[in-house]
Amino acid sequence: RSPNIDQLASHSLLFQNAFAQQAVCAPSRVSFLTGRRPDTTRLYDFNSYWRVHAGNFSTIPQYFKENGYVTMSVGKVFHPALVGTHFSAESLFSRPFSVSIGPASR
Repeated sequence: RSPNIDQLASHSLLFQNAFAQQAVCAPSRVSFLTGRRPDTTRLYDFNSYWRVHAGNFSTIPQYFKENGYVTMSVGKVFHPALVGTHFSAESLFSRPFSVSIGPASR
């Protein structure tokens, strides 16, 4: 039983089925952000950088950035990469192509 969620759902658009493009998050994130399926990007794992592996496709935030909008990285939108000794969303996975302003330091 989930009365609070049920109440929210009664006033919301409710999706009964949710599907991921791939069993791991990186290919699904790239698919969502580029509009291309994993069989097009040929990305099926965490380790392959899709801009190098499959092609330098434009992303949704990249499109906005290239058309005069300021884009920011908040949370884990792109899959983070190892930068130095820590993981950072402000890596080549998002900057400089898609993000004008990276996440604040923690």
